[in-house]
Amino acid sequence: MIKNPVLRIHPKDNLLVALSDLEAGYEYGDGELVFPLVERIPQKQKFTREALAKGEAVYLYGVLVGKTQTDLPQGAL
Repeated sequence: MIKNPVLRIHPKDNLLVALSDLEAGYEYGDGELVFPLVERIPQKQKFTREALAKGEAVYLYGVLVGKTQTDLPQGAL
């Protein structure tokens, strides 16, 4: 059994990684933030740690990996 089913790779990251399948409504918490997932997140997929506006920078591994194509709410795939 996975102790914590979510991984934040780097403190700068605004994406998190699901280490197991997470159902919509799963409440993520890390001591700084607590929020529910807005949709089902399959294992190994990434989801937003915060709401991101269209064109906003996306960070994973502490580096810029792209920009959003649409507005994404907090806890979205």
